[in-house]
Amino acid sequence: MRKTTKMIVGVVAALAISAGGVMAAGHLNKIGERQEAMKAVGGGIKVLVGMAKGEIDFDAAKVKKAALTIKANLNASKTMFPDGTGPDSGKKTRAMDEIWLDTEGFQSALKTAISAADGMAGVTKKAELMPALGKLGGSCKSCHEKFRAPKK
Repeated sequence: MRKTTKMIVGVVAALAISAGGVMAAGHLNKIGERQEAMKAVGGGIKVLVGMAKGEIDFDAAKVKKAALTIKANLNASKTMFPDGTGPDSGKKTRAMDEIWLDTEGFQSALKTAISAADGMAGVTKKAELMPALGKLGGSCKSCHEKFRAPKK
C-alpha cells in the first residue's frame, strides 16, 4: 500500500508539473498574440495615413474597415497582457513594466484608443479623416510613450 501511495503521489506531481509547463507556455503565447494584434493595428493605421497623405484615394468603406480592424485588435489586446508576459519573461517584447505597474492607466489608454478607432469608423467624408486620425494617432502615441519600449 505504501509503494502504491508513493507512485500515485509521483504521478500526480508529474502531471502537475507538466500542466504547469503547458500553462506557462500558453501564457507566454500571449506575447506573440499581442504582437500580431498590434501588427494588424499598424496595418490599419498605414491605410489611414496613406489616405491622409493622398497616397491612397479616400474611400469611406476602406476607412471603416481599417478602423474596425484597429478597434477589434485593441479590444482583443485588453486580455493579452497577463502577469509574467513582460520584460522579465525572457521573451522578446517591447511591453514595459509600466503596463503591470499601472494597469488602470494602461487599460484607460486602451479604452481611449478603442474609442478613437470607433470614431474613425464613423468617418464618411475626406474632411473628417484628419481630425479623427489625429485623435487615433494621439491615443496610440500616448500609450506607446508610456507603455512601449523603443526599438533597439
